[in-house]
Amino acid sequence: MTVVHQDNDTDQKKGFWYRTLDALTGYPVWARVIAERDKRNRSDAYPKRRVDMYATSDRIYIDTDKVMYMYTIDGYSRTVPVQWRHDLMRIIEDAPDMNINFEEVMVRDEYDYSTGKNKSWLSHVKRQEGKVNEGDLHKTLTPEEEEAISKTMRRRETLQYILYTKKNGHRLLAPKLAVKVFGKRGHDFDRHISEIEEYFETHGIQANRVTEDIQEYYGFFSPFSTDSNSTQAFYKKLGHQMMSDEQVANLSFDTGGGIIGSGDFLLGADVFTGNMVLDNIKEDSQDAENICIIAQTGNGKSFTLKSHLDQYMARDNYIGTVEDIEGDEYMQLFRYFNNTGVPTKVIRMGISDGGGTQVRYYDPCEIQDFIVDMEADEESGSGEVTGYTQSYNCALKIIQTLCFGREKLSDVQRNLTRRIVGQAYRRRGVIPSRKETWGRSKGMRLHDIYHTAVWMSEIAEDKNTEIQDKSLSTIISSIRKFKEYDQQLYNIKLALESYFTPEGDNSYVFQNRIRLEEFIDAKLVINSYGLRFQSQGSVDSILMGLAQLYSSEIIYLRTHYAFSKGMYSVNMFEEFQRSIDIPGVYDQVKQILSGSRKNGSVNYVATNEPMKLCTHKPDFFDNMQSYIVGGVAPTAVEKVAETIGATEHIDILRNIAEANKNNEEEHKQKHYNPLQGIEVIYNKSINDNPYKYAFYILRKGGKLFAVTRVPAPPEIIDNDLFYTGVSKIDDNDRVVTS
Repeated sequence: MTVVHQDNDTDQKKGFWYRTLDALTGYPVWARVIAERDKRNRSDAYPKRRVDMYATSDRIYIDTDKVMYMYTIDGYSRTVPVQWRHDLMRIIEDAPDMNINFEEVMVRDEYDYSTGKNKSWLSHVKRQEGKVNEGDLHKTLTPEEEEAISKTMRRRETLQYILYTKKNGHRLLAPKLAVKVFGKRGHDFDRHISEIEEYFETHGIQANRVTEDIQEYYGFFSPFSTDSNSTQAFYKKLGHQMMSDEQVANLSFDTGGGIIGSGDFLLGADVFTGNMVLDNIKEDSQDAENICIIAQTGNGKSFTLKSHLDQYMARDNYIGTVEDIEGDEYMQLFRYFNNTGVPTKVIRMGISDGGGTQVRYYDPCEIQDFIVDMEADEESGSGEVTGYTQSYNCALKIIQTLCFGREKLSDVQRNLTRRIVGQAYRRRGVIPSRKETWGRSKGMRLHDIYHTAVWMSEIAEDKNTEIQDKSLSTIISSIRKFKEYDQQLYNIKLALESYFTPEGDNSYVFQNRIRLEEFIDAKLVINSYGLRFQSQGSVDSILMGLAQLYSSEIIYLRTHYAFSKGMYSVNMFEEFQRSIDIPGVYDQVKQILSGSRKNGSVNYVATNEPMKLCTHKPDFFDNMQSYIVGGVAPTAVEKVAETIGATEHIDILRNIAEANKNNEEEHKQKHYNPLQGIEVIYNKSINDNPYKYAFYILRKGGKLFAVTRVPAPPEIIDNDLFYTGVSKIDDNDRVVTS
């Protein structure tokens, strides 16, 4: 039988504090309390007894060397970690003789708006909000003013959440929680107790150590307690914090904290529970990591991408390259990183020579020795990729784009352009199969390819010229013999003349070169196109194609450069639907995707027109391992679900599509509050519908799926770092971007 003894020392056994305070005050109970405070942090302060259990006022001893402390959790801060119980277990993981038990008593609660206290609170919130005016945004606030505004906003959020809870049929609860810490008395136990108490204080958990009546507390939290009178009395002793059943569930996991998945990368927060959704990205260097993000404009696609990018940039072993199609979505991120000393570079691709924007170009002709030779994936059909083949292929795609635009090439056009580019390298002494000759490409430019076309034309015209080079002889013979070859060579030379002669109408396109040293060592590179407010049809298709070829080549080079240094790269391709019709761009990106197992890259490909990819480039999805899908057109849901292998979750995709179908229009509504920012819209929307601004995540064929939203406090939602060009309103209440 277990015997419990209360520590009742005789007068002879009492120490100095007991005897002194008994004599002075005549209140031995208070003497005991004050004296035991001196022993609070010493688990071995009391003698060892040969009994199963005995209790002092603030602890219970078990056997001869075990001790138990008890804490009541009487309140939480608004930022308490959802996995706080798991964190406590981590504190004691190096102490095999310690354990922590969580025991909870649940009480139904209610919020009555009719009480005088709550009416007063609501009125106070309204009065305080009325004192905050738009001018407060443009002045420096005192700490007191900031705290007052912050408190008012918190109270408003609380009221909103209570309304949301009652509206959706959730219960309001007042949980009473005890944390019991068991261990072997001594120094190590005391040290871990200090760490636990420090964790409580640091994370805003109001934990109070039981220092009186521990047996009564122990009985109250016992699952076998039957004393209703004692129960009611203890309710009043314990802290009171009202929670929804949803919140209680989030905080009621012993070891996992309600975390979904595992790893160190935050994908988002579950929209129903608020639990973190985690996974490991590029856990193994040979893991393919291609992620397709699909959502219409205004659904939070760029916000999600930025939240992910920020995590990668915090890691020493990652570099990043982003395509900023709009031209201003990532500028604040650039300024932030740049101002904090992170090597960051914006390359303004500029696809127009008007408006003060100068067209820039990257010349791929010089062969880079850091490109690691590798076998391309079988499905790509491109064979071995080397430094030479990469430079050759990129230069070829540029020349073909300049000469033929988006038209489908004939066999003659394809053969001629290949031979011209190949001969340009041979004229420099570069032999593809001999790596030691590749250095001879130093200083080679796209202009050399034009001059090679002129040179080949001159040789073909002089039929008396003898040609020793077998490769050159073959193509010259075809030009001399076949009219189509001769005509196409003339067309190629004429097209290139416009770009590569000083007097050419398009010579400005190749006057401002992007140099390798501008971007190769940067932690983050943003390729900025500057296309905000420009429709796809209004953009010069050739210049757009060139810009995307340069951008994808920059991404390819940075990927391989990082890999040669033992690092990973994260690459983000925005509005990929713009790329699929441009010769060479789609193939270049596919090459990057198919090589992700071998080049250490993590690739995000974003589109707001999934049907275009599903219909015209279904093979694109063969390279995808993971999907992040937001609101798409309801008519596209079925096709998207089928394409990404998510038919079993089609109802989820339909719910997300339906909840977000009017996002673009909603951003223009008059309920937008310039003072409180997008937070007003955001909070109202997600309270009304959990699928609002939500994303369906499917990782690696079903390894993990969840419905998430990027967790973000108001200061993040409204921060310029995450500005996406949506919902900015001028002084006349007009939407100036969309």
